[in-house]
Amino acid sequence: MTSEIGLFLAVFLAIFIGWVLGKFPWSTFWKKFRNRGWRKAYMEGIHLLLNQESDQAIETFLHSWSVSSDNFDLHNALANMLRRKGEVDRAIRIHANLIECEKLHKEQVRQASIELANDYIKAGLLDRAERLLINVVNSSRDFEERALELLQQIYELEKEWYKAIVVAEQLAPRRSVAFESNTLSSGKERVEIAHYYCEIAEEALQDDNFRASEEALDQALRYDARCARAAIIRAEMAYERGDADTAIRELQEVADYEPYLIVESLDVLERCYGDRVDELVAYLRAFIDNYPSSRLDAAIFRLMKSSSPSDADEFLFERVKIRPTLSGLDLLVASESDNAAGYSKSRLMHELVSEVLQSKPQYQCRSCGYSGNHMHWQCPQCHSWDTVRRIRGKEGD
Repeated sequence: MTSEIGLFLAVFLAIFIGWVLGKFPWSTFWKKFRNRGWRKAYMEGIHLLLNQESDQAIETFLHSWSVSSDNFDLHNALANMLRRKGEVDRAIRIHANLIECEKLHKEQVRQASIELANDYIKAGLLDRAERLLINVVNSSRDFEERALELLQQIYELEKEWYKAIVVAEQLAPRRSVAFESNTLSSGKERVEIAHYYCEIAEEALQDDNFRASEEALDQALRYDARCARAAIIRAEMAYERGDADTAIRELQEVADYEPYLIVESLDVLERCYGDRVDELVAYLRAFIDNYPSSRLDAAIFRLMKSSSPSDADEFLFERVKIRPTLSGLDLLVASESDNAAGYSKSRLMHELVSEVLQSKPQYQCRSCGYSGNHMHWQCPQCHSWDTVRRIRGKEGD
């Protein structure tokens, strides 16, 4: 009897265990058991983050999760966060550890290689970054575009303009840029390559190699027929050769399709006109009807002042009435204070307005919003080409 009861209980227990295993698979129990430590570490890391102890939280995460293909994203994200915080050395160690891990997929290793190259660029180790990125480009097309973008950034930093041109040409078809007659017809690469050739032209000019400079400028205009920078450089070269009329034509062509640049080329334009001040004044007065500018108003006022002070004062007063700006007001009160005896109200107002203007940036990047007081062909912050413009409006130009 006892043996029959024992047999019954054994059968019942076996059925129960089978039902439990069917209802809750063993793998579920095992995963829960195996992950208990992970969840504990995860909650500890979250607690540290909530208490703004980010460094300790990062260390907790990294020590609790060994590198594997499943938690690759976690390690990669933490390393990227460290790079953004400026802790490049720690980011490099994590990304290097990822690359050496044998548990990762090839795609993950390539992704980690690109991020490590990004770390190296941030640290100024450009040669190491270049080698990594070239390996990525040669081994796979999955991350080729991103690797080429970083290579282009490296060559810009190193001023290796010909290498930058090669990379930009490789990037162009990947971004659906149309080619016609072997010339880039659209896309930001067109603008970038034109500026690379302008950089080459300016370097050649420093070495008095006018032929190499002209060849580089021809290439710049082949890629971007409206490259204002190339036209300005050609105008300066023409002036240096004594051909002022050609230089003037170049600058006037620039003004036709990039009006804002007439302000940036005023110094060259004045040198080209020389003693023909009345001609320059007539040209600028006609130009401001289409492109009103406080800087141009100031130039016209200064040029007129030497020959006809009363006409200059009247011109400036009318321009400030039509288009009031702080710059125009400052010039107007400065002119009045010069004509007044002693320390006048105009002099006081001029000093106050000048102080305000000095605290205002003159230029701004249309891409990232960077602002400063100098013209840059390449934005110092986001490194975009041909995006910096004079700030317009009552507090600007």
